[in-house]
Amino acid sequence: GSPEAPPDRAHPHADPWSHPSAPSGWAPCASCHMADASGRPDGSIPHLAGQSEEVLRHKLQRLRDGHTHLPVMLPFARAMTTADLDELPRWLASLPPPAPSGAPQAAEAYTQCATCHGPSGEGSDALLAPRLCAQHASYLLRRTQEVIDNTRGDASPAMQVAVATLSQADLVAIADHLASTPCPRV
Repeated sequence: GSPEAPPDRAHPHADPWSHPSAPSGWAPCASCHMADASGRPDGSIPHLAGQSEEVLRHKLQRLRDGHTHLPVMLPFARAMTTADLDELPRWLASLPPPAPSGAPQAAEAYTQCATCHGPSGEGSDALLAPRLCAQHASYLLRRTQEVIDNTRGDASPAMQVAVATLSQADLVAIADHLASTPCPRV
């Protein structure tokens, strides 16, 4: 047999499915969300690294209990133990938030979003508003449409009203703005 390749010390997370500090419950999640919880740049899978522990716990609990309709996540959420619901959000929140993509983009339309999601998209535990800063722009656009259509069954009425009044150009500008906004550590 051929010798094993030496470890890639320049890229410690070259293996996209394992992370040295991850709790054991992360292994099934990493197959989509990647080892470092960076998601997928095409927007199909969101960043989870650096997200609020409280928001993550709330969303995972709603998925596990069947209150949020997201069929691809349901088997994973239902398999989570009580310990997983505690450990995974804590670990994900401890990871560094993602780096923004590209140069900062201004978005005047974001001002109405800032009421709940914060001036930099840092989110709010009190409102269970997730961090949106440095999130994949294409994920934000897809998720905004899901909120408008309430396809997951978890859209707040206030959020639906807020985004329904925005044009497609505004939504694109907001997504680009958030993707290019660095996340402050909170």
